[in-house]
Amino acid sequence: MLGHEDQRRLDAIERQLEDDDPAFAARMRRRRRRVSPSLVAVCLLLWMATPSLGLAFGWQAALGSGALLCVLFAVTMRTFRHRPGRPPSGA
Repeated sequence: MLGHEDQRRLDAIERQLEDDDPAFAARMRRRRRRVSPSLVAVCLLLWMATPSLGLAFGWQAALGSGALLCVLFAVTMRTFRHRPGRPPSGA
């Protein structure tokens, strides 16, 4: 929590920013997309399973699960980099 004086200063800075650059202030107020908890769980489980898969089924299984993890990560990052009003890259 901010103290009373710090909160007053922050409010003044925010008002000045709103006056100076309203477009930037509007972008900063927008909510960011949240990562799906199930996607986080899948990625975490796959990340933890990769060494076990490698030991149990060989390096091909570890490589395959690592590649799948990379693909999931890339898809997630592409989803979060999409900005409203602009098509996703490659579309």
